[in-house]
Amino acid sequence: MRQIRMLGYTMNDLYGQNGVEYVFESYLKGKNGIRQIDMSVEGEVVNEYTEKEAVSGSNIVLSVDANLQAVAERALFDAITNSESISKDAKNADSGAIVVMNVKTGEVLAMASYPYYEPGAWVGGRIQTETWNSYNSETSNRPLINRAISSAYAPRFYL
Repeated sequence: MRQIRMLGYTMNDLYGQNGVEYVFESYLKGKNGIRQIDMSVEGEVVNEYTEKEAVSGSNIVLSVDANLQAVAERALFDAITNSESISKDAKNADSGAIVVMNVKTGEVLAMASYPYYEPGAWVGGRIQTETWNSYNSETSNRPLINRAISSAYAPRFYL
């Protein structure tokens, strides 16, 4: 938390903790403004003025297609959990990844990894102990590893 304060964040600020948001946080952040509101004893606003204008951070536009992403995640889940009905190559698989790219531009259109974890578990800066332990148990198959970008698999092409 101390490092975050040194970068100009306050205790209630939200910031990217992993992935694209983490890498580009310095561009996404923007600058806080200062607005003063004068109130009467009765609680009515008497005057309001801006001492320092807030500055919005930059935007990042990804090439990921939300519909294709959902299809990739579902297909990967089905292939792993119902591996006997998908193909002989997937038989007994317990992990895997899918990356869908536009071959002309190199844009990533969808990327999925299984097993996966729930990113919402870290909202608020803390993860529940039992959730953390389940992600790191011997039987969890290491869901915190994104197999699409952090593991080596021989590519297989299915059409």
